[in-house]
Amino acid sequence: SAKREDTRNRRLDQFISMLERGESIYPQKRQLPH
Repeated sequence: SAKREDTRNRRLDQFISMLERGESIYPQKRQLPH
């Protein structure tokens, strides 16, 4: 169970990193200003 939490947290970190780089998993018609 702890291992799964680790994996999820790691994915969340990667997701946040992508957002910080200005990338997005879901294409949006309107980009929110930072």
